Amino acid sequence: MATMTGQWRATDWITAGVRLVVLLVLLAGGGSVVLAAFPDVRSEQDLVADLDAGRVTYLEYQRDFDEVRWSVDGWRWHQTTLAPHPPTTNMSAADPNLQWLQQRIEASGADVTLNVREARQREWWPGRVTWSPLQALTVVAWIGTFALMLATSRHRYGNRWAWFWLFTVGQLGAPLYLLLETRPLWRDRAWSDRTPANPVSGGVGCLWSILLPIAASLVLFAVVAAV
Repeated sequence: MATMTGQWRATDWITAGVRLVVLLVLLAGGGSVVLAAFPDVRSEQDLVADLDAGRVTYLEYQRDFDEVRWSVDGWRWHQTTLAPHPPTTNMSAADPNLQWLQQRIEASGADVTLNVREARQREWWPGRVTWSPLQALTVVAWIGTFALMLATSRHRYGNRWAWFWLFTVGQLGAPLYLLLETRPLWRDRAWSDRTPANPVSGGVGCLWSILLPIAASLVLFAVVAAV
């Protein structure tokens, strides 16, 4: 360990430090998205109680299924399915449940962000971070890492096309890239010079971009089920 540490130059430490900070930002943003993906099932009365008490910071309404997910204290998530609500004005509403939600939010007097989503709507995961400062940092970190990947001509584990698919289709490319390219985060430049690179092709990268999210979802599901 002493020999390996002695081979680290000042630029190696600086580069590793910057990569680590950006990686931690992405992991924090991704962690908040994961927490939101596994909410506790509650009743509509619980939603009303949280709104009236001013505990709700973010509320998401999935129009096609009348499902509502809401955040309490910024990190605890709950979910419920709304019963049909009639329009509360003389004019018919296009979506009475959405109208009811908006009125409950206004009545609470709290600063609640309301996001309306359609079923099966697939979004860029940094955009799913609900806390605005963390979302901004996550978006900047993701875009910066993506731009760095495109500007780098030689990679160790995958060529540009392989990483492109991992960034876009797999949506796991940014943290993996910071961890592994153009050398692993825990390795110095000397290790990179003496260890030959063997980047995979775009086709293999495309396959990994499909398999890795499936594997990650299964692991997360197993962890949540165990907890």
